[in-house]
Amino acid sequence: MPTLDGPLSAVTMAWKTRSAVRLQAPGDRNLEGLYFRPAGGPDALVGLLEERGVVVQRMPGAQALKRWLQDFAVAHRPGFIWRDQGTKAFVETLVGLTLAVGLGIFLFSSVPSSGLQIAMLAWLGFIALFALVSAIVGHLHRRRLTS
Repeated sequence: MPTLDGPLSAVTMAWKTRSAVRLQAPGDRNLEGLYFRPAGGPDALVGLLEERGVVVQRMPGAQALKRWLQDFAVAHRPGFIWRDQGTKAFVETLVGLTLAVGLGIFLFSSVPSSGLQIAMLAWLGFIALFALVSAIVGHLHRRRLTS
């Protein structure tokens, strides 16, 4: 069973979404923004928090989408080996993308239909662009949070 590293008294409120509970503890870096996705849904955890005197509010859909995009960007920040180490992480990400695109072009060059080749290469380009943009956005968001 997971444990919570920090006093529950530091939690000022919690946000409930459809499938998770996000804690808000402004003075505690271990708890601030921490979210839980219980297997049976968030209702049992919401009940426990309310018993302990923590205010739980339903997160509006627009704010939930914004938080999800921020979490997604941070999760996809650049680097695997040198994550959060600036230039090394970007070089590592670019090398990985270059290898993936090169391998994709090599594999798709054997497809006989030129229309299918164009569609597959366009899709590969979209995936590479999405990975690169999410890595940059994640890096910038993470840097803003830690500075």
